Amino acid sequence: MSLRLRCTALALLAVTVGCPADDTTLPDGGATDLRVEWTGQPATLPDQVSSEATLERAVFRPHDLRVVGDAGPIRLDRQTLEWARGINPAPDVVAGAPPGLYSRLLFDLEGDDGSYGYELIGTARVNSTTRPFTIRDRGELSLSVEFSIMLPAGAAERIPVRVELDKLVEAVDFSQAPVVDGRYLVEDATQLSAVRAKLREAFSVHSAP
Repeated sequence: MSLRLRCTALALLAVTVGCPADDTTLPDGGATDLRVEWTGQPATLPDQVSSEATLERAVFRPHDLRVVGDAGPIRLDRQTLEWARGINPAPDVVAGAPPGLYSRLLFDLEGDDGSYGYELIGTARVNSTTRPFTIRDRGELSLSVEFSIMLPAGAAERIPVRVELDKLVEAVDFSQAPVVDGRYLVEDATQLSAVRAKLREAFSVHSAP
């Protein structure tokens, strides 16, 4: 091998050794990912949420769901949040999210086309008698969840959203609810006032320690 070719080969070998193929470190300004994770309380259903009630299914239909950061709002393609037997909401992943401080989650709960903004199904015991119940709401409710999570450039971060499903059921006095076809039915504005008040507290973000 000529001296020129030998020097070229040694130079290529040095470059290869200095840049291993499995190096996955992101440079500054690289891809930035944000995950919105949804956890219920209780975490899985069905479950007993009080001494008198069991929750079997919970469904929320968020409209115009968006997470707000320094660069402005990012809309999430989320139509339904559902907890039931064998069902939990998957995370929402925002690939290439702008770095910066994220501080709010905004959305509306509202019914349309015959659906409900949210619906809770389970059983409740009143005076030693257990009946199924349905809590459902066609009204519109705007919610804002406040938090503070920094997403550095080239990093990944999570926004852990917890929904206190048990508190929503505990807000209902089933002894005052009408029985329709053998089921406690909570769906008019007067009956739902306590549930709507709890909804504003039920969604929260708790940063990981």
